[in-house]
Amino acid sequence: MEPETVLGMMQARLRHDYARAKELEKQMAELSSAYNKYMDLREQLARHTSSVERLRGIMADQEQAPPRLHDEEWETWQEEQNLRNELELWEVAEQYLQCVPEAKVRDILNFFEKIDLHSSRQAVEAAIKSRPKLFAVRKRKGENIVSLKK
Repeated sequence: MEPETVLGMMQARLRHDYARAKELEKQMAELSSAYNKYMDLREQLARHTSSVERLRGIMADQEQAPPRLHDEEWETWQEEQNLRNELELWEVAEQYLQCVPEAKVRDILNFFEKIDLHSSRQAVEAAIKSRPKLFAVRKRKGENIVSLKK
């Protein structure tokens, strides 16, 4: 093939690639809002799914069974027990503080007793201290008051 023919083919390919790149940029600009919304929804779904698993673990031993959103997708009672066994103290405290704006460590311990999660004050305080980005602790009348950071 003659060099001029190859150069002509390259020029045609250049025009094609340039036009296609412009089309793709335009499509991407049109879809960016939907893509960003999708990514936000995916992140929210992951947070809610994690919360559901933690709450199911916390409520596994309670008389009121955890609600089942999709019966065919939920595990058996034994698997809920496994969820509970995998929970860290800080995760249970976080879920508790999702329901109350702030609490004394004693209140958190009382809740733990209610759900048959046996722990000591020192263990709860250590769990809270282990997550300084999650929990805020302040003193009021000599007692530690715990809340979630905003």
